[in-house]
Amino acid sequence: MKKISERLKELRKQAGFTQKQIGEYLGIDSGSYAWYEREKGNPTRQAILMLCDLYQVSAEYLTGGEETGKKYKQGEWEAFPQRLKKLRRTSNMKQKEVAEVLKIHRESYVYYENGKFEPRMVNLYQLKNLFGVSMDELLGRIEEEK
Repeated sequence: MKKISERLKELRKQAGFTQKQIGEYLGIDSGSYAWYEREKGNPTRQAILMLCDLYQVSAEYLTGGEETGKKYKQGEWEAFPQRLKKLRRTSNMKQKEVAEVLKIHRESYVYYENGKFEPRMVNLYQLKNLFGVSMDELLGRIEEEK
């Protein structure tokens, strides 16, 4: 499994973009983007979605996994707080139980479901594994109809 930093650098170079161009696309400075490629920081959930659309790859692939082979609608995602609630309810879990798995306060997890806080990358990986879904499913990407 590759690291997200490796994938970001690899995809950017394959597409012929500079770090400055990607930073501008994401609305951040090139130095902040460079940190992603150096493993000094991780992109936000929104940045992941934007990069998936730009490179036309799955979030699963971008974040270090294998390509899913699924096609997703560009720029169309289910709102993350609603997606998170659905996954938790489908798993018959209480907010407190999910928070315990993530090793965060229940209130912090509630903020995820209310859209007040964004989970860190480590929490996204934990949620993906907890709910047994791909990163794309977790983030609410919408598949193209076949």
